[in-house]
Amino acid sequence: MSDPEFPEKIPDAIPVSKLRETFLSAFTSESEVQDITLLSLQSRWPDIVGPIARHSYPAEVRGHRVYVRIEKAVYAQDFNLIIPQVLRVLKSITPSIKEIVVQKGRFEPGGREVVREEQTQEQANTIPTDVKMLLNEFRSGK
Repeated sequence: MSDPEFPEKIPDAIPVSKLRETFLSAFTSESEVQDITLLSLQSRWPDIVGPIARHSYPAEVRGHRVYVRIEKAVYAQDFNLIIPQVLRVLKSITPSIKEIVVQKGRFEPGGREVVREEQTQEQANTIPTDVKMLLNEFRSGK
């Protein structure tokens, strides 16, 4: 028996963050990928931005942009100072994100955004059934 031959160079590992979008796009629509990305950012927001998370919230992901609601102008000014670092972290999580758009928004106590006037509270808190199923399958490892 001869010894197995190994390649001279083992290919570099591909970061999971780059595979995430490819995997999701194979099984979901673009809007579902954006919804899942938004849910992921919302759950990690305090870790991503630190103390300013009490006054800011990722409200929407559209295309290559994350729309962040900021409670007051003074917090928006503080947030603008950390945008380069936040963008770097967001790109490591979701490489397709290229820009952060800051919007002034209203918040309820605890840092969560209050729904827009044209939305009801129920609509704002509802996750589409197909996205819930996908998230449950993803969490269970199926």
